[in-house]
Amino acid sequence: MIDISGRYYVHRNDRLTKQGGGVLCLVTNKWPSFTVPIPEKFRNLDIIVVTILTDIGPLRYITVYCPPEFNKLGRKYMALLVECLEYLSNTRNTIILVGDLNLPNIDWTLLLSPDDSIQSAFVEFCVEYGLYQFVDSPTRDHHILDLVLSSDYSIVFDLHVIDTFSTSDHCMVQFNVIVRHHDSSPTGPTIIHDFANADYEGMASLGPFHGAIVVPCHALSLSSLSSTSMHRRHATVPLATSGE
Repeated sequence: MIDISGRYYVHRNDRLTKQGGGVLCLVTNKWPSFTVPIPEKFRNLDIIVVTILTDIGPLRYITVYCPPEFNKLGRKYMALLVECLEYLSNTRNTIILVGDLNLPNIDWTLLLSPDDSIQSAFVEFCVEYGLYQFVDSPTRDHHILDLVLSSDYSIVFDLHVIDTFSTSDHCMVQFNVIVRHHDSSPTGPTIIHDFANADYEGMASLGPFHGAIVVPCHALSLSSLSSTSMHRRHATVPLATSGE
């Protein structure tokens, strides 16, 4: 038995293609939770999706494993994974996405990656759906392989990368999630992109936006930008601090 204490709901998706492996999500039984079904075409992915009913509303909690393949097989897997994540992101629920994605060459500060249709495809998905990535320390060697993302940048707090568990060669990522109205995250300065003071004329001079419409606005979200125009944002949108 996975939980002999009886304190957790066990949500699991065992790997179908070979013995061993898969993904697992344990949710405290203080909060009702249920597994979200996914279409049959995604059944060979290592993914489990759980809705957790909290005081602040339902959370869609997605746990993922992505194998470290940087070849044709890896591109095919990532294309299917992104298609699945896009399907799951079509919700009004707050999304939390965690897992070992094995994407070592993404700069999560600048949202830059190799143009390999694997790491770049995942970054483009995150930008398009406005997911913020919280882990900023390496989880294996010098790479951030284990990620915590959310559609609500204020819901995750007190995140730490800590020692490995058991025989794993990855560090553990420990964090808290706001699930009650009286919960709060620590206040302090946060680095954000200052779209209100962006150089929009310079941005336009870099070329067409392929359908993206950029409007100067204090509340402009990351998902308002086309994924193909990320480099324009880095070049023309200054950084600022918030939450002071």
